[in-house]
Formats: sequence, C-alpha cells, structure tokens
Amino acid sequence: IFQHPDILNPPLYPTILAGVFRLAKPSIFQSNLGDPVEVRQPYRPERWLILPVSQLCLFGVLLLVYFWTRQLFDQRVAVTVGLLLLFSDTLWSYAISGLPTMLLMLLVLAATYCLYRADRRLNDGAASPGSAPGVSALLIASAVLMGLSALTRYSSLFLAVPLVVYVVRVMRGRRPVVWGCAYAAIVLAVVLPWWLRNEHVSHSVLGIARYQLIENDSLLRNYAVDLKASWSLRSSVSRTLTQLRSAWGDGFRNLSSDLSLFFFVVGLLYGFRRQDTSRLRNVVVAALLAGI
Repeated sequence: IFQHPDILNPPLYPTILAGVFRLAKPSIFQSNLGDPVEVRQPYRPERWLILPVSQLCLFGVLLLVYFWTRQLFDQRVAVTVGLLLLFSDTLWSYAISGLPTMLLMLLVLAATYCLYRADRRLNDGAASPGSAPGVSALLIASAVLMGLSALTRYSSLFLAVPLVVYVVRVMRGRRPVVWGCAYAAIVLAVVLPWWLRNEHVSHSVLGIARYQLIENDSLLRNYAVDLKASWSLRSSVSRTLTQLRSAWGDGFRNLSSDLSLFFFVVGLLYGFRRQDTSRLRNVVVAALLAGI
C-alpha cells in the first residue's frame, strides 16, 4: 500500500522535504510513541526538519521584501515593512504549520521581482530586449519560478494571468504579445510533465485535486458520487457566487491585521510618480482579484 502514487499534492514541496530527509541522520526518525506521555517529545522530523524549511522560506521572504522595498522607496520604509512581516502572526502561523505556504509565497514574490527588475532595466529607453542586458533572462527566470509555484499549489496558476499582463506592459513596443505568449508557454512547459504524469496514473491532469473545486459534506460522505451536476454551468455559477460572498466578508480581513490593512488600502489610492511602482501596484491588485 505504500507504493500508491500521490495524485493529490503537487510535487515540489514534498520533493524538497524528501531531500532534507535524506540529509538527516536515521536516528531522527525513530518513533517515541512507546515513551510515557509525560516525557514524550514532539515528533522530531517535524520539529527539526519540516518546520525549519518553512521558516527559512519565511526569512527568504523577509530579505527579498526588504531589499525590494528599499529599491522602491527608501531605508525607513524597508525597515518598517521588514518589521511588520517579521512580527506578523499570520506569517508565523503558516511558518510553523508545515504547509507549503511560505515556499509558495517566496516563489511568487521572486517571480514578480524578476519582472520588476526587467521593468527597471527597460526604463532607460532601450529599443529592444538585447540592448538592456539580462532582461530576457529575467523574464525566463520569472516564468520558471511561476511554473514552480504551480507545482507547489495548483491554484497559484491563476496568479500567472496578471503576470502575463505585466510582461506585456513591461515589453510594450518590443513585441509584447510575443513575449507574453512566450512567458505563458514557459510556465506551462514547467508544469506539463507533472500533468502528463497525473494523466497517466489517474486519467486526470490534476488527479483527485480537481475535486477540491466541488468539495462539500455530501462529497466526503458518499462512496458513489454523481459528479455530472457538479460540473454544470448553473451549479458552478451558484458555487462561485456563494464563495465570493465569504471571500468578500472574510478574505480581506485575513490579509493582515486591521491596522496594516488600512495602510495597504491607502497605498492603493496614493499617486506614485514612478511609473514602474504604479505598474507593480496594478499587478498586486490584479493578483488579489485572481486569488479571489
């Protein structure tokens, strides 16, 4: 039974954890269930292997956002943002959860940062990507990172849509449609081998993860489920409207603490003089809509 293929989870995060497990000593995996309850320690692989991976991703996010904010604004703003992230209860709750959330956050931020750097390099009036060194490499790196994000969580593929639009804006006057299509093709090329593997072992590119779209109590309690009605246009629209209501009521409040969220909304209304900063803000707003 241990050879059953995983047809639910994307492969990147389990692969990283598997690599970390291989580097660890075998003694760390010894079970302590036989010890008395009063002296039993937490599961050691979770404490010493899984949680440090997420926390390293969190610190990677902190460093990336700090240096990125310093480029966008100044040292004071960068320090303020870094401290807000460092003491964010929401981020730390994910960092100690063992979930791939922090890895996904790092990959998406890195993909967006690559596009931002490409935007900055093209602001000198270059006539073609070749005259601005490294722009093509930044675009390719961003697409690969976005593909890896989709291999961390399938639903993050929706975030590629605003990034493709960002590429078109960045490359305006330099065959933007071609670059946007190339970006999307690279993202799909990274994800495609795993989708083909899923199709081979489960006859579905997403495996059983596709049932998360229609997950409800009746699905979990049924052995023989008739899914024909679940994929109809009427039921899909009804389900989307119901979930939008909950996302509008609770989703924005879960973005941050109330005080930080107020400053975020004010930042959306502020008129930046630098066009690259304004374009980046539009990407953030589009990513929020794509997430919803």
